[in-house]
Amino acid sequence: MMTGGCLCGAIRYEVSQEPMVTSHCHCRQCRRGSGAPFMTWMTLAPDGFDYTLGTPAIYRSSPGIQRTFCG
Repeated sequence: MMTGGCLCGAIRYEVSQEPMVTSHCHCRQCRRGSGAPFMTWMTLAPDGFDYTLGTPAIYRSSPGIQRTFCG
C-alpha cells in the first residue's frame, strides 16, 4: 500500500494495488501542469485508488482530459 497527498494536506489518497502501467509524459500540458520537464503517471484499476481525505478540484486541461488538484 502507498499513501500520499498534496503539500497543504487538504487531499490524501491511498493506492492499494500494483500499477498496471507506469510511464513518463513530456507533452506540453504535462510540463506546464507540473512545472517540470516531464510527469510520471501510474495507471491503476479504479478499485486500486481511493481518496481518504478531501475532494479534489477538477481542471479540464484539453478535450477528454481532466486533471485533479487540491483547490
